[in-house]
Amino acid sequence: MTVAPLPAGPRGLDTELALRLPSDVAFVEEAVDLVARHLETRFADQRAIRFNVRVALSEALANAILYGNRSDPAKHVDVRARFGPQEIEIEVEDQGPGFDPAALDDPTTPERLEGSDGRGIYLIRRLVDDVHFAGRGNVVCMTLRRPLSGLDAVLDALRRLAGARVEAWRVEEGRALALGAASGAWAPPLDGAVAGICESPAGPAWLEPVPGFAAHWLQLGPDRDDALTRPARARAAAFVLGEVLRGELEAAQVATELATRYEEIDLLYTISDILGHTVRLNEAAQTIAREVADVVGARRASILVFDESANALRLVAGRGLETYDIAPIHVDDPRSISARVFREREMLAFDRASPGTHPGFGPGRGYKGKSFIALPIVYAPPGGEPRVVGVFNLTDRIGDDVFTAGHKKLLTAIANQVGAAIENARLVEGERHRVRIDTELMLARDLQSALMQPQAARAGDADVGARTHSAETVGGDFYKFMRRTGAVGVLVGDVSSHGLSAAMLMAHVIAAAGIVAQETREPRRALGRLLEVVGGELARAEMHVAVFYAILDRRRGILSFANAGHPQAFLLRADGEAERLGATAPPLGLGNARGLKGRKLAWDNQGDLLVLFSDGFPDATNAQGERYGESRLLELIRHHRSENAAAIVDHAFRDLEAFAGTRPDDDRTLVIVRG
Repeated sequence: MTVAPLPAGPRGLDTELALRLPSDVAFVEEAVDLVARHLETRFADQRAIRFNVRVALSEALANAILYGNRSDPAKHVDVRARFGPQEIEIEVEDQGPGFDPAALDDPTTPERLEGSDGRGIYLIRRLVDDVHFAGRGNVVCMTLRRPLSGLDAVLDALRRLAGARVEAWRVEEGRALALGAASGAWAPPLDGAVAGICESPAGPAWLEPVPGFAAHWLQLGPDRDDALTRPARARAAAFVLGEVLRGELEAAQVATELATRYEEIDLLYTISDILGHTVRLNEAAQTIAREVADVVGARRASILVFDESANALRLVAGRGLETYDIAPIHVDDPRSISARVFREREMLAFDRASPGTHPGFGPGRGYKGKSFIALPIVYAPPGGEPRVVGVFNLTDRIGDDVFTAGHKKLLTAIANQVGAAIENARLVEGERHRVRIDTELMLARDLQSALMQPQAARAGDADVGARTHSAETVGGDFYKFMRRTGAVGVLVGDVSSHGLSAAMLMAHVIAAAGIVAQETREPRRALGRLLEVVGGELARAEMHVAVFYAILDRRRGILSFANAGHPQAFLLRADGEAERLGATAPPLGLGNARGLKGRKLAWDNQGDLLVLFSDGFPDATNAQGERYGESRLLELIRHHRSENAAAIVDHAFRDLEAFAGTRPDDDRTLVIVRG
C-alpha cells in the first residue's frame, strides 16, 4: 500500500489524504486504520462517526477489490479523503467496469434475505449521510457530517419569542466564539465585559451572562422593541439558554459514559475471547494493545513480555510505533521506565498535571514529553503466587493528553486478565514449539533408523548383528555396512554430542561415508576423504567424530582398518583372545588427514569375530555405581560365540539392561561381524 499524491477524483476533490491499495483484501484493515487515525484529531468527540467511517470504508474497499477489480493483482484501488470541521468526504475508486447502483435490488425484502448482492451498498447507505456514485459507477462518494446539536433550534425559537436577534457566545483566550451558526461576521468585545449595552454595527444590543456557565454570554438585539424591556428579555433568554446547555452537557456526559462503559465491556470480552482460544502470543498481544489503546484513546501502545532466559523485557506488540528495531530491555536497566515498573510491580503514570519532573527525561531511554501510563502485567496462577509477566505502556493520549483516574482504574482492573491472556498465549506458543521439536526429533529418529538398518544384502555373505539404543530421541552413535566385491565394509562411529544436532551430523557422515567408500579400498584413504567432506561442518558445530572403518576381505583372509579415535574395537580370535584394535589417528575434527594411518591383520573366516561398540556399553552403571565394563561384555560374547551374530547382540543388550536398566545415560551401540 502506498500513501502518495494522486490526481483529483471525478468530483475534483481537494484531497488531504490519498491512498493506493493493491487488489488484495489483506490491505483493507491497514488502510482503514490510517484513515481512522486522521479522524482522531478532528472528530475525537464523535465516536459514532469514527465507527461508521471504519465500517463504511471497509465495505467500500471490499466491494472495490472483490467485485470491481475482481481481485486482479494488476489493478489497484484509490482512496481520497478530505476532512473538514463539520464533515468528512471519502471517495473509493476501482479500475473495474462499474455498475448501475439503481439496478440493485433491496436486500431486505423477504425473497432476498438469504442473498448476498447489494448488502454492502445497503449498509454504507445506512451508515453515512450521503452516498452517490460517479464515473462509470466505479467511484463511490461518501459524506458523513457532524451532527448539529439542538442549540441552533433553541436560538431560532428564542429569536421568534423575543422578536430580536439572539446569539450565543463563548469567550476563549480573549476572543468571542459563536455557539451555533452566528448570523453575520461581527462579534462583541466580551473580554472583561459586564452585563449591559453593547454597540454593534446594526445598533445597540444587550449582553447578558448565561447563568451557571462561566465565559458564556447571550446577545439580544439590535431590535425595534422597547429598549427598556431589553434587559428583562435578555435575562429570560439567558436563563433558557443555560438550561438547554446544562441539559446538553448532562446528555453528552451520559452518552460518553455509556459509550465508555460499552467499550470497556467490549474490551473485557475481547480479552476473555483470547483466553478461550489458542491464539499466538504476538497476535494476542497485538489485539490487546489495539483494543486497550482504542478504549483509553492512546495513540501509542506497547506490550513487553518478560524473557526469563535473557532476563529482559521483549517487545511483542506495538501500536503507533515500529516494533522490529526495538532491542530487549534488561530488567535491571536503571534508565528504563518499563524496567522500573517491572521491578517495583506498581503502575507509573505522568501527565502535565503531575508534580515534579518527567521521569523519562534524560540522555538514556525513556518517554519524551507526552503523558503516559506504564503498568505491570500480572499473572496469578491458581493456587500460586502472582508474578509479573510483562509491562503495558500507553502514551500520547488523544485530546487533552491526560489519562484520567477512570482510565487508571480500568487498566488496574484488567491487568490480571491481560496477564492471563498473555501467559495463556505464551504457554500455547511454547507447546507448539515443543510439538514441532518433537516432530522433528521423531523424523530424525526415523531417518537415523533407516540409515542404520543391518540389511543382509549390504553385508554380503558375512554374518552380522547390530543395534543402537539412543539416550535421547535421536543419538550420535552410528554404524553402516557396505558391500564390496568379495568383501564387506563396516563403519562404526560416535559423534561427540547428543540430540538433534548430533543426529543431523551423524546422517551427513553416514551419507558421505557411503560415497567415499566406493572411491578406495584403503580404509585410511576413505577416512581422509571423509574428513575433507565433513571437516568444515565439524569445525562450525565444534564437534568431533570417533570413527572405526574396516574392510573384511574374506577371500584373502585380511582385515584392513583405520581407527580415528574409537577405543572400543576388538578382534576376538577363535581361541578366545581379544586383541584391541587401537587408534591409528585422532578423531575426525581434532586432527588433519596427514595423521591418518591404517593396519592390516590376518582374518580367520571360521572363528574370528569383529566386535565394535560405543562407550555407552562399558560406561553404563548400576544402582551401586559399578561399571558394566569391557571385560564383562567380551566374556559374554565368548560364551555365546557359537550363535549367530544377531543372537549374540540380543544376549548382550539383555544382560546390560538387567545390569544398568533400560534408560541409558549415553548412546549404546554394539556391532558384531563373523566371517
